[in-house]
Amino acid sequence: MAKRPANPPRAAKTSQFDQKPPLSRPMVHAAFAGLAVLLVLVYYGSLILKSSPPQAPDTVASDAISKMSVLWRDQHNGEMPLWTPAVFSGMPSYGAMIYTHENPISFVLGKATFGNFGIAMALYTLIGGACVYVLLMRYGRSPLASFFAAAVYMFTPYIPGLINAGHNNKILAAAIIPALLLVTDGLLRERSLKAFGWFVLVAAWQLWVRHPQVTYYGIMLVACIVLADVFVQQGALLARARRLAEDVVLLGAGLVFALGIVADPYLPMLEFTPESVRGGAPSAASELAVEAGQASDRGWEFATQWSMHPKELVSFVVPSFYGLWNDPRYNPQTDIEAHTYWGYMPFTQSTHYLGLIPLILALLVRPNRTALIWGCLVFSAIALLIGLGHWFPVLYWPAYKLLPYFAKFRVPSMIYMLLPLSVGIVGAWALDQMMERETVAGRVRAARRFVREEKIALAASVAMVVLALAVTVLHRSPGWVLKAGEENYPAQIQEALAQVRSALLARDVLIALVLAALTAGGLFLVSGRRMSGTIFAAILTAATIADLWRLDFTFLDIRRPTFAEAPIQQPAEVDIIRNDLHAPIPDSVRLWQHIAAGDTLFRIAPVAGLDQAGAMNIESTNEYGLWSLPSVSGYHAAKLRIYDDLTISGGLSRRQVLNMLNARYVIASPGLPDSTLVPIGGGEKTVYRNTTALPRAWWVRSVRSVNDRKTALSSILAPDFDPAEEAIALGTAPKISPDSTLVPPRVSLWDFHRIEIETNNPQPAFLVLSEIYYPRGWHATADGKPVEIVQTNFVLRGLEVPGGTKKIVLTFDSAAYRWGRRLSFTLFPLFLLLVAEETWRARRKKKGSSTG
Repeated sequence: MAKRPANPPRAAKTSQFDQKPPLSRPMVHAAFAGLAVLLVLVYYGSLILKSSPPQAPDTVASDAISKMSVLWRDQHNGEMPLWTPAVFSGMPSYGAMIYTHENPISFVLGKATFGNFGIAMALYTLIGGACVYVLLMRYGRSPLASFFAAAVYMFTPYIPGLINAGHNNKILAAAIIPALLLVTDGLLRERSLKAFGWFVLVAAWQLWVRHPQVTYYGIMLVACIVLADVFVQQGALLARARRLAEDVVLLGAGLVFALGIVADPYLPMLEFTPESVRGGAPSAASELAVEAGQASDRGWEFATQWSMHPKELVSFVVPSFYGLWNDPRYNPQTDIEAHTYWGYMPFTQSTHYLGLIPLILALLVRPNRTALIWGCLVFSAIALLIGLGHWFPVLYWPAYKLLPYFAKFRVPSMIYMLLPLSVGIVGAWALDQMMERETVAGRVRAARRFVREEKIALAASVAMVVLALAVTVLHRSPGWVLKAGEENYPAQIQEALAQVRSALLARDVLIALVLAALTAGGLFLVSGRRMSGTIFAAILTAATIADLWRLDFTFLDIRRPTFAEAPIQQPAEVDIIRNDLHAPIPDSVRLWQHIAAGDTLFRIAPVAGLDQAGAMNIESTNEYGLWSLPSVSGYHAAKLRIYDDLTISGGLSRRQVLNMLNARYVIASPGLPDSTLVPIGGGEKTVYRNTTALPRAWWVRSVRSVNDRKTALSSILAPDFDPAEEAIALGTAPKISPDSTLVPPRVSLWDFHRIEIETNNPQPAFLVLSEIYYPRGWHATADGKPVEIVQTNFVLRGLEVPGGTKKIVLTFDSAAYRWGRRLSFTLFPLFLLLVAEETWRARRKKKGSSTG
C-alpha cells in the first residue's frame, strides 16, 4: 500500500471563468444570448402581439398636447412648429420638448422594429442586458454571473410600471446607460480615436432619448466609477491624480461633442429652461405666500416631489410593504385592487424592488481592487440617500444647491431605477466568489468556507423572521395599512382596502422568508462543500428571475383598462363648441384653419368642480387638444414659470383672469350659478358661453406700472381689477390718452408663429394681446418698425401702438432652434465617418498582424 503524502499539494484558487468550460466560450455566450432572447420575448409577448403602447395617462396626455402641432406641421409643408396654443394659453412646444424632430438612431430602430411597441421594448431591453453582460465579461466575470446581473437589470419591476404609466422615455434612457458604461470603460482602457468616437455617439444617443434626469444619474454612476479608480490603483498619488485628470479631460471632451450632436433639441430646451418651472427664476407665487404667512419654497417643493420616506426603504426587501401601486384613474372606493399603495408619496405606479437575492448577495460581496465594483457600491449608497429627497436634506439640499442642473429635476426617488444595475453588478461579483473552486488531490471543491457570508445570510434570515412576526402582530389592527385621508372612507371601504393590502403584504413577507432561507441554506451547503457553487448560482439566478417576474406581470397585465384597444371617444362638448362658432366646422384641421384666420378666436376652461367659496377649480387636462380646442389649462412637467405662478396662486379661479385669457367657453357640470355663463348644450358635462370673455386683442384706457412680478401678480388677482379697462405693465408704463377714441383692432391672422392685427386709432394707444408673454423669440413690428413687447397683466403681452392706420405683426423665431439643427447635422455624420474609418483601420491592422 502506497504511503499517503503528509502534505498533499493544493492548487491555487481560480474562478470558474478561468476554468476551461465544457463548451467553447462562443457557444456559452450564444447559449446565454439565446436564453435572454427567449425570456425577453416571453416577457413582452403580450405587448408584441398588441403592437401599440397602452393607453396610459401620460401617453394620452402627450398625444393630446402634440396633436395640434402634428396637424399644423402637415398643413405647413413639414415646417416644424415651435409654439403651441394647445395648453396653458400657449407655450413653446420645441423648447419644452412637446413635439420635436425624431433623432436618427431612434428613427432607424423604429424602422427595424416595424413600429411595434412591444418589439421596440424588447430590443432596448436586450441592448441594456447585452451591454451589462459584455461589461462584466470584460472584467473577468463568469458567463453565469454576467447573465445574472443582466437579468436583474432587464427584468426590474420598475420598467413594467413605467410602461403602464406611459413613461417610455425613462425606459429608453435607462436601457442605454449600460452601453454608456461599456464605451466609457473602452475609452479609458484604449484611449484611442475609435473608442472616443464610440463614446461620443453613445453619449449622444443617451441624450437624444430626451430624459435628462435619467441621463444625469447615469453620468453620476460613471463619475463614481472613474473616481473609484483613483483609490483602487496602485502607485504614487501624483500619478493617480494625473490619470484622473486625463480621464476627466477625455470624458469631458466626449460629452462636449455629444452635446454638440444633440444641439437639436437641447439648445432650444436650454433657451426655454430659464423661463420654465425648472429654471432659476424666483416664484412670484411663493413670494406672495411668504407675505401671507404661508412660507413656501416653490423650487424646493418642485424638486423634492415624490421623495421616498425612510420607512418605505423596507420595500426593497418586501415590495408590497407599503403597497405596489395606485392608479388615479380608478375610484379607490370601488376599484380597491387599483389602490394598494399606502405610503407617503402622493401616488406611485410602480415599485423599486430589485429582488431580495441580489440585495443579499451585495451584502456578501468581498470587493477586490476594481474600480467598477467600488464605483457601483459608492453609487448605490449615494443613490439610496438621494432618493430620500426632502426626508434627508443633509445630502439632498447641498446637491440641490451646488450640483449643476440638479435643482431642475423632480422625483428624487427616480434615481432608484439604476440600483438594479449597480446592485446587480455587485451581486454578480459575490456570485462568482461563491463559484470559486480549487483542486485537491484530483478533486474539485469549494475554495474555502464562507464563514463571514454564513453569518450575514443567517442574520438576513433572522431579520425576515422578525419582520414576519411584526407583520403578524400589526395585521390585527387594519388601520395601520390605511393612507392619510382614507380614514374618512366608509367603514366597509376601509375594511376592504385593509384586507387587500394585508393579504398582499402577507404573501410578500412569506416569499421573502423563502428567498432568504434559500440563499442562506444554499450558502451553508456550498460552504460545507456539499453543493457545487455553480449549481447554487444557477438556482439563485432562476429564483431571482421568478421573483422579479411575479411582480412584472402584475404591471404587464393586458387585461387592465390601461391596455384597452378602444380609441378615446370624442366628448359631446367638442361638437357643441364647433356648432356655436360662426359656421359649423366638421373636423380639427378646418377648425384650426378657421381659428388661425382670425374669424373665431377662443379658449376653453374645463372645470373640475367648485371650491367651498363657489369659485371654479380648473381641471388640469390635455384631452381637448386631441380635437384642436385651445385651453387655458393643461398638464406638462415643464410649464412656463409665470403661468405656473398664476395657476398655483388661484388665478385661474378668478373670473377676471379667465376673461383676459379669452376663455370663451367653460366646460363644467350642469347648474353653474352664474348668469354670465350661458349654457349652450351638453350631457354629462355642460358647455357654457362666457359672455364676459375678452377678445384676443383689445385696447385699454389706463396702464399702471409695477416694478416686480410679485406686485403684478397680486394686482391682477385683486377683486377690483378689470382687464377690459386697465393693464398692469411690468416696467415703465407708456403714456396714453384716456380720452382718445379707440377703434377695436381687427385680427387678420393668429397662427402658431405669426400674428397680424390691423389698427386705426388717431392717437397712440396701448394694445393688450391675450397671448402668453415669452421674451425669447417673439418680435413685434408696426408697419415694419420694431415695437417693444411689454409683459402685461403678469402673463400677457402689451404693445404701445402709434396713432394712425397700422399693421401690427408678431413673429416667432428661435435662433437656438436654427443653430441646433446646424450643429446636429454637421457633427453627427462626422462622428459616424470617424468611427467607421477607425474601425476599418483597426480591423485592417489586426488582419495584417495576424497574417504577418
